[in-house]
Amino acid sequence: MKKLSLLLAALIVTSMLVACLTVTASAAVPQMEPAADDRALYLDGRANGFAQWPKFTDNGDGTYAVEIKNGNNDPVSWNDDVYNNQWTNQNSETVTWNLYFPRVYYASGVSATELCWGLMEMMDSSDLEDFEIYYSDDAVSWKKVKNVTIATYTPAAVNGRQEFDKNLSPMVGVRFIFDRAIEAKYFFAYDPNPTLTNIMSHTYAFVAANGVTIPAEGGDPGEDPGANPGNPNSNTADPMIVSLAVVLASAAGAALVIGKKKK
Repeated sequence: MKKLSLLLAALIVTSMLVACLTVTASAAVPQMEPAADDRALYLDGRANGFAQWPKFTDNGDGTYAVEIKNGNNDPVSWNDDVYNNQWTNQNSETVTWNLYFPRVYYASGVSATELCWGLMEMMDSSDLEDFEIYYSDDAVSWKKVKNVTIATYTPAAVNGRQEFDKNLSPMVGVRFIFDRAIEAKYFFAYDPNPTLTNIMSHTYAFVAANGVTIPAEGGDPGEDPGANPGNPNSNTADPMIVSLAVVLASAAGAALVIGKKKK
């Protein structure tokens, strides 16, 4: 009976540790409210819309060709200015016509330290963790930003007013903060593994901003942020593997103890 109790205790401890790992894996992105004078949004001279059904082609030199299509599978322009609401995140396996990601185009180009996205609602901010940011000068050759800090904030709290548009009142804001300024004409945010109906957005509330940066840990200041594609915010595999190894080792240790006492 005592041996059975020990075994049950080991299983309970293991289950609790696995539960902790699950919570850690789905943790939401942090809330980071910008100071009133943190940054200035580039509200003028932009065209907003959705990058729908992006198709990536790796050029083999750190750049990509990216094609976007509409629901009828027809190619569309990156320069179109579209003002409407859509479910921004959809799972393409279950909803084959409605996969949208926000993009912005500045004809004169901008020097951006972050992108700001106004959302009408968000079901679960943890789905933001694996978003990727791409930028280009010609919409032909694209680079992926290497280091992005992703956080949520309250748009109406900045400067005490609605920062995107006087007629637009998004409830949630998302910040994609770079570790250095990026000069480009085109930006878009892409989620390689979207959650069904997770986010709803106004298309024109996706803008570049010029302000503070968040340096990447151990990064080379002279490195092109798009030269080595990869979003550190989605790189959670290693810590989880280590933690899982600890769980399994704990369970194995408990089993060994019980086995020795049995002899």
